[in-house]
Amino acid sequence: MPADTARPEGPASLSSLPRKLKERIASFFDDLSLYEDDEDWEDESADGEEGKKEMEDQTDTGKDEEEDSVLVTLIEDAEDARKATLLAVNLVNKEWAEIVAPLRWKGRPLPDLLRLARDVLPRRGSHVDRLLFRETPYDTVLDDDEADEVPAAEGGALEVVEEAEKLAQLEAGSLEWELRCQRARNALLAEIIKLCPNLKYLDLEGPLRLFRKTKFVEGAASSDLAEIKETEVPNVAFKALKAIGEKIEHLGLLVPPDGLSTEKDAAEYISAFPNLKTLDLNCFVAVPDGDDFVKEDREALYKALTSLKHLEELDLGQSSFVNDAFANVDLTFSLKHLALGEYSELTVTGLRKLVERFSATLESLEMDDTVPAGDEDEDKAAAAFGEPFKLPELTNLELATTQPASFLSLFDTCPLVEVLLGECPQLTPKEVIAFLEKHKGTIKVVDVEEDGIPGEEDASDEEDPLAPVAKWCEERGVKFALFPSTAIDDMSDDEHEDDCACEAHE
Repeated sequence: MPADTARPEGPASLSSLPRKLKERIASFFDDLSLYEDDEDWEDESADGEEGKKEMEDQTDTGKDEEEDSVLVTLIEDAEDARKATLLAVNLVNKEWAEIVAPLRWKGRPLPDLLRLARDVLPRRGSHVDRLLFRETPYDTVLDDDEADEVPAAEGGALEVVEEAEKLAQLEAGSLEWELRCQRARNALLAEIIKLCPNLKYLDLEGPLRLFRKTKFVEGAASSDLAEIKETEVPNVAFKALKAIGEKIEHLGLLVPPDGLSTEKDAAEYISAFPNLKTLDLNCFVAVPDGDDFVKEDREALYKALTSLKHLEELDLGQSSFVNDAFANVDLTFSLKHLALGEYSELTVTGLRKLVERFSATLESLEMDDTVPAGDEDEDKAAAAFGEPFKLPELTNLELATTQPASFLSLFDTCPLVEVLLGECPQLTPKEVIAFLEKHKGTIKVVDVEEDGIPGEEDASDEEDPLAPVAKWCEERGVKFALFPSTAIDDMSDDEHEDDCACEAHE
């Protein structure tokens, strides 16, 4: 884990949690509405709307932060529960308010964007240092608009579009109504960006683009979308981002497999921010030899990454471009933290080359089921991975793997101080202790996921499988803790796809 996630001394509380953990908790709260189950949402208050109004009144009146500061009222609608929960967390302290503010405003319909650009940010924009944009391929105009059809050019829809055009100094002219709606939203996003001159953090859940229904395009299916050409409606929001590109230090970028996004999009956005210190990149497009793979796009993405000179933290998620070829790319930045997911085209040799490229500076490594290609059919117990990694500065390791204990030998010579083990079904408590013994001179913190390490074969069902690990830590003054496995990890893949609206299953 990065240096800023070091565990503070003293009892844990929402205020004392590391910044990274706070951001993960906020992200989980933000996803509440994605796991909606009508049978599980109960109205626990006399009036759900009254409960929300009470929370909003607390914010306006400055009610004592400690009183009911983290009360979560479950109301009938899951999306309302998400909003109420984020509002409650907003009351904890200033740092929590900074973290959840972008989550409360992302993916908003035009009326909310208009209020932000016209009423809120002219007064407060200079205090905003982070923005989060959720791309809705065909965005809403009104609060109750499901984005299935363009609303009629009348009433509230016409009013809000005209107000947006007035604010952005745009003329309606002869532009068709559908394009006016999309242009209005894009123009409001540009105004919001311009009103936040001190931006440093930017999170983009999809490139900022303009779309139209392809039922207006000859020969296209009525359910499809088409990107609006720059010659029809200029993308002023992206232009506004590029204008402040040198100020952005932290970028989160999702490039989803929507049939419209490409690796060239990822390259264009990364190149727009040359002074990045942290990059969280999830690029799920263009599998080699797939129909959507374009060699020139891949080369453009590599070039964009090599242009970064100040990067310190890189999270590659489950990006489909991570393979042995990527491991050979000449990345010259000095990483302190690297996070990797599972990649079917990354071998042990490629993995070694990739991590050792940053051997002089890498302090933290996170690998979430990073299974080298070709090992799945081998004898797990006998798998050999070669010499230990040469990572003399690596002190923090977060690992979840289906590989056997021999995989841990890759870290034998690292001066590990903190170790976090997630789901490792091939490891036993004895093997974990053997691994810790090799680092007993440096290890200070051990965290293990509940049920992540199976018990020994000869252990009884009543025994705590991790009790020996806990005892080893206690005898050596090492902090030991269990952390719960998340509900989503307990689902089967089919259940996850049915219940989840995350980008991987859209």
